[in-house]
Amino acid sequence: MLSNKNLGIAVTAIAVVAGLMLGVAGPGRAQDKAGDKPAAPAKNWKDNAEYELANAALKETDPAKKLADLDKWKAGYASTEYVDERQGMYLATYQALKQARQAFDQALEILKVHPNDVQSLIATITQVTLIKPAPTPSDLDVADKNASLFLDNPDSVKPPEVSDADWAKNKAQVKPYAESVLITIYGLRKDDKRAVDDLRKLIVKDPGLCAASYQLGQAMIRIVKAENKPLDQPLAFYQIARAIACDGPGAIPANQKAPIQTYLTNAYTGYHGSAEGLPDLLAAAKANPFPPANFHIDSTVDIETQKEAARQKLIAADPLMYLWAHTIKESLANQGDAFWTSMDGAGFPPADDKTTPPTPQFFKAHIVSMTPATRPKELTVGIEKADVADAKLVFEMPLPGKMDVGEQIEFTGVAKEWSKDPKNIVITFDVDPKEGLKGWTGKNAPGATKAGTKGKAATK
Repeated sequence: MLSNKNLGIAVTAIAVVAGLMLGVAGPGRAQDKAGDKPAAPAKNWKDNAEYELANAALKETDPAKKLADLDKWKAGYASTEYVDERQGMYLATYQALKQARQAFDQALEILKVHPNDVQSLIATITQVTLIKPAPTPSDLDVADKNASLFLDNPDSVKPPEVSDADWAKNKAQVKPYAESVLITIYGLRKDDKRAVDDLRKLIVKDPGLCAASYQLGQAMIRIVKAENKPLDQPLAFYQIARAIACDGPGAIPANQKAPIQTYLTNAYTGYHGSAEGLPDLLAAAKANPFPPANFHIDSTVDIETQKEAARQKLIAADPLMYLWAHTIKESLANQGDAFWTSMDGAGFPPADDKTTPPTPQFFKAHIVSMTPATRPKELTVGIEKADVADAKLVFEMPLPGKMDVGEQIEFTGVAKEWSKDPKNIVITFDVDPKEGLKGWTGKNAPGATKAGTKGKAATK
């Protein structure tokens, strides 16, 4: 059987091993380094019966039975010089029994007396998310504070008996766990606006923490939906893209990225109207955890507004060209005969109804060909492009003389038929050469030739 002295040492050892960090002693259990300060007073049992109860709890390997033995010890000796060791054994036993509520509360009891006890600080972090049915807001606040401590100032709780090398290893092990618990806490609070602030601060501390970027994006999306502000989505898209694109120790596992990628692609496409620009977003998010101040993604509304502005600019620059190229030709290409019914037999271009009486308007066109070559009754002309025929002008009587290909005329006429080829639209117009044609010069007309001959003879 163990002696009283050995039992105290053994209880200390059990408490140490029960912690998550090897080599870190609990409250009141650390052995002072020689020469640092006077040794703590020796601890004593109140009587042999207390020793027997403690020894039974120490030797028991079944956590449920160990808990019962600890309760007997506590019931018989509420006050004991070994209270620190007993509390450490309780903490380890509750954790072994997966009694998160009790383990968390036990850790809080220890921290009241020993606020820097590493095992208890860690216990609040590891147990808080396991509490059933759910941790209280106060529980979350405590765990938040303690987890942040291990990120912001872990050396403030370094036990003096732990070497710097061992402490560095322990800090490296605790850091990612503390970060993951913080992310979970921010979600458990069900306060998305607070979560956005907290997650941003966490990412500033560790820009490679991709899971935090994903949770930040999700919280932003929920706020967008709750406040019905769809134009605020791009900032959320950036964070979700960051979660997909960033790599390194804090990267999201590859097998978990596919559904996130699908979500982002669908959401981005719904907002922007296409996936255009998404690769650029992923590249930018990979390079920086936060977007630049002028970050913007055009929404479908933005794109339509820009298109309308461009359309109005085209209309203002040349209203008749816009009418021909975009209203008439595009509509025929897209709707065919269904649109032609609105044109058949109508005069084009329509008169300017902004004047009184309405003023006739004329399309400007360049000659592509003439039939026949002299005194033509048909002209093919290019309105949108000078060298591509998209209109045919027919005349009841032949025009005098001829003109050169590429020369410009102006016309207005009655729509007669169209080519029925959406890829090669040519509209035929009946044109009155007296009222509907401008710019026909009639070069080499017979009357002009005779006059020219007489002129030369007179000179001679």
